[in-house]
Amino acid sequence: MTIRRAPFLVALMALLPAAQASDGYHYRKTLNPRRQTSQSTKQPRRPSRARKKPPRAFAGKPARGAGSAGEALRPGRWRPEVRSAIDALIRGEGRLSPRYDRDHPPAAVLNWDDGAVWGDSAFAVFLSLDTSAAFRFSDEFWDVVPIVFGRQPMRSDVEQFRALPQDIWRLQPSYLTYRKMMVASYLDMCSRVSRKECRVYLARLLTGLREKAAESLALRVWDEEAGRPRGFEEIKDSLDDPEPIKVPRGLRVVPEIADLVSRLRGNGFDVWIVADSPEPEMRSLVSLYGVDPSRAVGIGLESRGGVLSSKVREPVPYRAGKVAIIEEKIGRRPRLVVGGGEGDMDILGFSGGLSVFLDSGDKALAKRARARGWLMQPAFGEISRARRTGPPGHASRR
Repeated sequence: MTIRRAPFLVALMALLPAAQASDGYHYRKTLNPRRQTSQSTKQPRRPSRARKKPPRAFAGKPARGAGSAGEALRPGRWRPEVRSAIDALIRGEGRLSPRYDRDHPPAAVLNWDDGAVWGDSAFAVFLSLDTSAAFRFSDEFWDVVPIVFGRQPMRSDVEQFRALPQDIWRLQPSYLTYRKMMVASYLDMCSRVSRKECRVYLARLLTGLREKAAESLALRVWDEEAGRPRGFEEIKDSLDDPEPIKVPRGLRVVPEIADLVSRLRGNGFDVWIVADSPEPEMRSLVSLYGVDPSRAVGIGLESRGGVLSSKVREPVPYRAGKVAIIEEKIGRRPRLVVGGGEGDMDILGFSGGLSVFLDSGDKALAKRARARGWLMQPAFGEISRARRTGPPGHASRR
């Protein structure tokens, strides 16, 4: 099947209703705290009493809890100097420190996709909605899809197969064509526009869904993807499709980040997770780390009576937008920032304490991070290879 496209990029840029990126960086010099040599003080024991057994977590999901206090990070794959600096920060500013202020606890900000988790959870939700044809196919929804990427053919296909029993959809050429074209529309767009516009488009495709339904869907998709082997699925428009689209499958928690969040929370840090993923999805997924939903920052969509619209709230959490949101919500500079993509460079520079750059192999970004004096940490596990969890060739613009 040949994906139908209009030949002019000008038409795309005229029709794409996406937020305009703010390209200027707003770096501020980050001073990493010196390593402290004093031993951490152990948390005093409380009187013994019956303790509830923590809930068992499913595959890929850490158990929820209050976090671990008074203990150093597990070695894992942290570089020794990075681990030591984080431990020193926790000892020096955590709730066991005489400097600790419960009313104004130190804040930590972490990136999400291919940072706190392996994979792209927003793309996984998109694939689920596409496969089940569960988008809300209203006029407002179709207005989101640029006509240059096959809006009309897809709409016609949907009208054909949705009139049939669902158990035979996969046998219908109209369903197979629609499914591939929808994925292609996202990947094609992301190859032509900025990461910010690409992710805004992904979020706007949720229009018509109830916020609570989007939250529940994100957890259900996580459960499904956590049970899958990490790999790729071929999306075809026919059995003999010579050019299938390969999409990544499988999501995982990064153990080192899960441990970091647990230590931070257990020591009284105010932990925030930011992502250029839809905020309704993020509100439910941060529970994987025990983080409060109010501390989830994503691409916000305005809602009407609990139903998501296609209108995006500003600022978008990308580059300078992340800084603006954190300034507004926290009101002070975070003491720890962990991130690694292009979209994280501003918030890493905004840190008032420790900046940890997750190096996934982009030499230009790594050079800039070193010049800023940030701590360099190789991206964990298979992340450097799993950059393909987003659009092919697009990860370096994150």
